[in-house]
Amino acid sequence: ALEIIAADGLVDLQDKASIPLIVDACQRAPAEVAQGMARDLLKFDDPRAQAAAEEYLPKDEVEKIVAANRQKNQKN
Repeated sequence: ALEIIAADGLVDLQDKASIPLIVDACQRAPAEVAQGMARDLLKFDDPRAQAAAEEYLPKDEVEKIVAANRQKNQKN
């Protein structure tokens, strides 16, 4: 979906100012699209993004993605 692609682009730019916009888009999107954007939110190292993602994804999935992102960031 276009929303997921847009969210992914903002995450790639690490545009933390866009977090509230992505969260708003999640609230308006169908569940499947919201889940995709929530996964993108987890690429931000930001507690607001993680808290928002937890509304759309199972906690174990959130923890797994966050751990993988931290490991990836440590290698870079």
